[in-house]
Amino acid sequence: KKNCTVKFEVKMTKSIEISAAAEYGAYTAKETHEVYVNCHLKAPALEEEARKPVDIVVVLDRSGSMAGSKLELCKKTMEFMVKQLGPKDRVALVTYDSSVTANTELTKMTETGKSQLVNALKGIHAGSTTNLSGGLFQGINAVQAPTRVDGDGPNPVKSVLLLTDGLANCGVTNTDQLVSAVKSLLQPGVNLFTFGYGNDHNEELLRHLSDAGNGVYYFVEKVDSVALAFADCLGGLLSVTAQGIQLSCDALNGCDIRSIKTQSEIKAVEQSKMYQVSLGDIYAEEERDVLMIVSLPSLKYFDMQLQAVRFKLQYLNVLTCAMENAEVTLTLQRPEQYSQERPPNSVVVQQKARILAAEALDQAKEKAEKGDITEAKAVIEKARVTLTVNQAPENDVTVQCQAQALIADLGACSSFMADERLYKERGRFDVASMAQQHHVQRSNQVNIAAMEVEAEEKEGGGAFGVSYRNKAKRSMMKRV
Repeated sequence: KKNCTVKFEVKMTKSIEISAAAEYGAYTAKETHEVYVNCHLKAPALEEEARKPVDIVVVLDRSGSMAGSKLELCKKTMEFMVKQLGPKDRVALVTYDSSVTANTELTKMTETGKSQLVNALKGIHAGSTTNLSGGLFQGINAVQAPTRVDGDGPNPVKSVLLLTDGLANCGVTNTDQLVSAVKSLLQPGVNLFTFGYGNDHNEELLRHLSDAGNGVYYFVEKVDSVALAFADCLGGLLSVTAQGIQLSCDALNGCDIRSIKTQSEIKAVEQSKMYQVSLGDIYAEEERDVLMIVSLPSLKYFDMQLQAVRFKLQYLNVLTCAMENAEVTLTLQRPEQYSQERPPNSVVVQQKARILAAEALDQAKEKAEKGDITEAKAVIEKARVTLTVNQAPENDVTVQCQAQALIADLGACSSFMADERLYKERGRFDVASMAQQHHVQRSNQVNIAAMEVEAEEKEGGGAFGVSYRNKAKRSMMKRV
């Protein structure tokens, strides 16, 4: 096994860095070409004392199936969360079974506020059926209210955390209807994270809800993993550096944008020419990549520099409380012929591999849901073979480590597809959460040992080669 330790230089800046690259730097002039182009965003580092306060509404399932250790551990996990927050942060608690209860309003986590929340937790007991939609709507309305009981305005970072172990069986229960309702209800800048316990919950609903809310879905296999899931989520929320990220992609000089490889919301301003991609928020040190296929026209003259795509970035810098803009234009060489070997761009190679793995997992899950486990495994194996064959040169350690990590992730998901029973009991949750992690480039894997979190930190913790977990998330998980 290769040593996949990757060193990262931390630059002390408060703005998002933007860059662009094509798979190759040069394409012959007299021919048309279909090329991979990538726009890369890198968030700044953040010291803990510089982070902004948060408003968090926890929506907790108290239905009958949560009775016993599940509910008790959720309460203890909330107590852990409260201890990590400061006096400017706010937390509210909404619980639901067949009915919905606002146990506490958004309250500042002063010593008095923490005591009030802990006392409210003691009074929560398991009840009857699961009105998930009712609890979720209540939580969203609470965090989006224009005022707070303390008289101050809402905090910059606003999130809803939905926790459940079962299926929605009263209220709005149809997945498409519930996701559509949440999309229409959520305001910009409000995130939704979902946590599914055990093997009885609807992973498709929870993943789609979290996608709608620019959050992630956590599959919590064992009850004692709930604390790690909360810690990963909280660490991220306490390291938000930018919100409302909009990326404009403008094809220039006869170039056309053929496809954009992202599950983020895309708005076509002018078909094939200009698109706007909504990327939500970004945590400290996180990276975002928008990979696309662009067609280049043939040119009458060679040895020209062609400006192919202009990327314009706009976002709210949470650290400076100001709107910021940045842009970069991709320029390509168009020679008569290639005079030397053309090494591919490492970042573009990485993004092609990431999308290949994520799309393979989506395709495999679709086939497995139809009962075709054999074909589902074949899709994953094909992607693993492709990644193995396309391994980077010996001197490109970063790309090699990413390929190894993706191959391992695909192998782990494939192992839970040994038969239909294992897929339904475990595999469907792993595949859903792993695919989402690679699509959105944000960690959601928490069924791990403490030593694995330590290993991530020692090996650099970059998005590739280990995980997408940033420093703040690892730090919070180590406190559990």
